[in-house]
Amino acid sequence: MKPSSVAPIAALTLLAASPTQAGPDLRMVQGAGLQMKAPLGWAVQSSNTPIAVLHAQARPDDPASPSLSFMQMPLSQGPQTPALMAEQAARQLFTKGFQVTATERLAGGVQLTTIAGEAKGVAAKMAAAVSAANHVGYLAVFAAPAKEFDRLGGAQLLMQAVGLQRQPALGAKGPRVQGGTAVQIPAAYRRSKTPALHYLVDRFEALSPAQVANLVGQMNDTGRLVLGISSAFASLVHATACQAAPQLIMSVGGGPTNCAQTISGWRSTVQLSGGNVQAALSEAVHQRNQLVVAWRCESGAIDKASCGAYRSGRAQYNALSHETSMRIITNLGGNGCLVGDANCVPY
Repeated sequence: MKPSSVAPIAALTLLAASPTQAGPDLRMVQGAGLQMKAPLGWAVQSSNTPIAVLHAQARPDDPASPSLSFMQMPLSQGPQTPALMAEQAARQLFTKGFQVTATERLAGGVQLTTIAGEAKGVAAKMAAAVSAANHVGYLAVFAAPAKEFDRLGGAQLLMQAVGLQRQPALGAKGPRVQGGTAVQIPAAYRRSKTPALHYLVDRFEALSPAQVANLVGQMNDTGRLVLGISSAFASLVHATACQAAPQLIMSVGGGPTNCAQTISGWRSTVQLSGGNVQAALSEAVHQRNQLVVAWRCESGAIDKASCGAYRSGRAQYNALSHETSMRIITNLGGNGCLVGDANCVPY
């Protein structure tokens, strides 16, 4: 059931709660620079026009099919852009009106809403989660006929798809990590809403695994949310931190992930890229670049007129940066080389 004819309006930075019932088996799917988990057997589509959308559907030829989507967008209408798109999706799906049945504020400021109504004469439900950070908005939506919505897990399925969490209990702390004394974050970064993540992103290739692990432990809820959304870079951060904190568990675009799972995923990625480590790192470096540029534009370090050109130039530089890639490889604990270098072959 597509909530919109525009691009499956179903994408968001969604919240994940602890499962209360068994749901369908899920698999990781990717497209348009995004990734999420979707039920096994669902058809997957993606598009970058006009915004990045990743969409999964149980029965592609059935207009009443359950659907799950994840979308990233510029904040063209300000921080409320994702919420406005969620409202538009609901109005397009529930043509005879709808009722909000539940709302919840989740970790990182994500807003989760569950809606019920009638879609083309059929009782239906929709769960939507919205978030905005660093000039980027996210919307995730799960829509289905009411009985299928409940059978598939309801809002819980959406939460599992994007792997985020409820607000921690009062007094709860972030992940515990080992690896030396706490990293002192410079004052310039402490003005950010996510100082630990901001410093980690800006200085990543210069940080040791112990320092990366320590900064992960200092992140606030918003920082963990933003990092988890940038799944490829989050996976690289986790793999690096695991060299000093092998028990560290992080969300890297899905549910909580341990070190063995993340490192195994990186090995598979390198293998699929024919042993070309630089190619395997390209998406993670690209996502890191996007965060760097967003913060520098937001802080005024880059004037508005130059931000567009800087994004392009920085992306090209990072994609070709031998030094950065090799430093990251070193932090991962390897002695790898880059295919194309002398005496370096992809096997």
